[in-house]
Amino acid sequence: MTRYALVLSLEKEITVGLINRNGIVQDREHGLPSDNPRNLPVKKGSLVIVDENAKVQAVRGVISLLLPVCCAVAGYFLASPAASLLKIPVSEILKAAFILIFFSVSAATVFLVSRMGKIRGRPQIEDIIPARHTIPDNPAEEVKK
Repeated sequence: MTRYALVLSLEKEITVGLINRNGIVQDREHGLPSDNPRNLPVKKGSLVIVDENAKVQAVRGVISLLLPVCCAVAGYFLASPAASLLKIPVSEILKAAFILIFFSVSAATVFLVSRMGKIRGRPQIEDIIPARHTIPDNPAEEVKK
């Protein structure tokens, strides 16, 4: 997921603070360590675009596709044992219901987990956004001037 971030530090490693929808830098004290695979000339206070590692995105994509399908298959095979436990006859409607339930629950779980998650791993700096003004370390002091 592509996000905007502010470069907070360049000391040991590049540290960025993600910018939320209100334009506020999150976690300004600690920041997120990030990679600069393109060796872009970033400096403290630069506004950058960060994105997840391509491998992380690929793994998420495979999981989001395979997990619901595997759960639907499991629902098909678990319909018969569940029917015998409940002492009801196994029918195609029951198998279809189990497939639908297992698929829906797993797809909803994948959806909720993907929406609640933040950037995992080390974000990568994709580009620098040219700014007219630099963002000061302490905006309150700038207002006093």
